[in-house]
Amino acid sequence: MSQAASPEHWPPKRKQLLDWFRQEAPSLACGYEGALRLLEEKPFPGRIHFISHVVRDIANILPEILRPKSKAGKVQYHQYFDKFEKEWPNIEATGGNEDSLNQNISIDYELARKIDTLVTKHRERRSLPSNPELLLQILKQLANDNISINLRLVKDFENLIDWFQKKAHLQAKMLSPVDEAELQHKFRTFENILLSFVGEFFTRTAELDAILHQANQ
Repeated sequence: MSQAASPEHWPPKRKQLLDWFRQEAPSLACGYEGALRLLEEKPFPGRIHFISHVVRDIANILPEILRPKSKAGKVQYHQYFDKFEKEWPNIEATGGNEDSLNQNISIDYELARKIDTLVTKHRERRSLPSNPELLLQILKQLANDNISINLRLVKDFENLIDWFQKKAHLQAKMLSPVDEAELQHKFRTFENILLSFVGEFFTRTAELDAILHQANQ
C-alpha cells in the first residue's frame, strides 16, 4: 500500500480549502482531509464509499454549520405515525373488498387532525430548497458577491452531489466500477465550487456553469 502525500504536498488550493474547513467548519475538516488522502490511496478497500460519504455529508451538514437557523430539521415520520397508527382502522379487517373502492370511510376528527399535521409538515419540508441549493445560497451570501444562483447551476450542483450520494452506502448488489478519472474530476469540481465562493478568488456565474456542466457530462 502506497503512502498518501501529506497536506504540505497538496496543491495550494486544496490546502487553502482545508484551512477554511478548519476555521469555519472544524467538524468537517478531518473528513475532507481523509477524503483527500483516499483519493491518492487508490487500492484502499471501500475507497469510493468513504470518499462519496464525505462529499454527501459536507453538502448536507455545511449549510447547518454556516447558517444554523437556515436549515429546518428532517420530518421524523415515525414519531408522527406512532401518534395515530393504533387509531387507524384496519381496512382489511372490516371486510373491505373491490366493491368498497367507491365507498367512503369515516375517521375520528382527532385522528384526521394528526394526519393533517403530518401532511402539513411534509409539505413544509418539500417547499424548502434542497441541501445543495441551500449551500450555494449560503456560500453566495458569505462571498458577498453578485454571482447569480440560476436554476441550471442549482440543478447541475444537485446532480453532482447525487452522483456521490448514490455511491456513499454499501448496497446489496455490487456497484459498477467507477472510472478513476471521473472520480477525480467530480471531486475537483466539488472543491472548485466551494473555492469559487470561499477562496482567494471569485468565479463568475458563467464559469461556474461551465465547471458543473462539464462535470455532469
